[in-house]
Amino acid sequence: MSQTNFNQGRVVLVAWLLQPGWPIEQISDNAKDLLGLDQLQKTPLSRLISDDVLEHFNRDLEKSIASQDDEFIFSDLRLKTQGTEVLSFYCQAKLFYNGENPEKCEALLVNDTHTLQTQARLDLVLEATKVGLWDWNPETNDVTYDDQWAQMLGYELNEIQPTFAALESRVHPEDTEEWHWDIEAHMEGKIPVYRNVHRMKHRDGHWRYILDRGKVVKRDAQGNPVQVTGTHTDITELKDAEKKLREANQELERQNQVIYEQATRDGLTGAGNRKAFDERLQQEWGAYLRSNRRTSLLLVDVDYFKGFNERFGHLAGDQCLKDIVAELKNTAARNTDYVCRYKGDQFAIILADTELSGSKSLAERARRNVEDCLIENPDSKIGQFITVTVGIAETAQIGTGGSQTSLLELAKKALDHAKQDGRNCVRWMPPSV
Repeated sequence: MSQTNFNQGRVVLVAWLLQPGWPIEQISDNAKDLLGLDQLQKTPLSRLISDDVLEHFNRDLEKSIASQDDEFIFSDLRLKTQGTEVLSFYCQAKLFYNGENPEKCEALLVNDTHTLQTQARLDLVLEATKVGLWDWNPETNDVTYDDQWAQMLGYELNEIQPTFAALESRVHPEDTEEWHWDIEAHMEGKIPVYRNVHRMKHRDGHWRYILDRGKVVKRDAQGNPVQVTGTHTDITELKDAEKKLREANQELERQNQVIYEQATRDGLTGAGNRKAFDERLQQEWGAYLRSNRRTSLLLVDVDYFKGFNERFGHLAGDQCLKDIVAELKNTAARNTDYVCRYKGDQFAIILADTELSGSKSLAERARRNVEDCLIENPDSKIGQFITVTVGIAETAQIGTGGSQTSLLELAKKALDHAKQDGRNCVRWMPPSV
């Protein structure tokens, strides 16, 4: 996670592990100034979140994880400072999984404190619009509305029963649970003001998005709420605009992904390029250090390719390399396997979560599959066809005291060993090396 351009200003970049307490893995330096805290690395994020939103934040995050969503948005994340102040942030996060298991979350937090003037202007606009009023007695479940509330849903006031059941029947079934939770949280004193966005059914059958806000204004001697008053604001147009913005952001993200793939793909073979190789190897080494997830690295060298290229020309040489990559990808076919063009006629395969025994078997299959393509190579000194030589290294051979560079160097030694043994074979270095 890069901190470039996030060390100043009101945008905080943070990554936390999806483990108990959500320990912070990385956070931009400006967070220390905003929150007035010196040590944030490895601090549980849950300790920084204000108590009045922690349960809501946790519930929404768990929902996104249960749905295997890639994105998680929380519009009012409140973080504690060193003093008594609580800062409000807009949180847009990306979830990362190891298979189906949630691993970590990376998020942009935008400090909303800076936008109070904008919010004040928005409040003036809302006051100028037609806002529906409601008043609810939780003891009797009687509800009274005003004309604007009824007209918002296409009704006249006398057409709506003044009961909580009549109100509830118009809330979208998918929104009912969260609507109830927010109401009860406020009535129990967990949150100071009730606020919820849900869909309500219009008379003509379509759904309107309603911003529902309210507050207990009267309690009995035992502290039970007996009067809750609030407003309904139709925000359907805002939601439509939000949807269009989200779709535009998704298209921008898609275009950025295309640009990234172009920057990390080998133009000839479609395999990852050297930049992609370096990034992926660093990621896998990090996973090994964090969770002891073992990774194997295969270096694949095309035997006597120079002679083939000179005899048949570059077009034939290019096609040969494409065919070899196709076989390597067919062999290393898991979503977590990664085939790269390391340089010229040399390729690399990164096998996540694969020990040495598994990588040996896969490397031998890859070697055999390339040879079975029967691409004639008269200049080969070991046979009639194009063949490959493979060197293997695995993270456990290096240990946590090494680095991804150490892993690469060990794979190179194994490849040199294979070449010395006559090529068209698979080799790895013994434990003593």
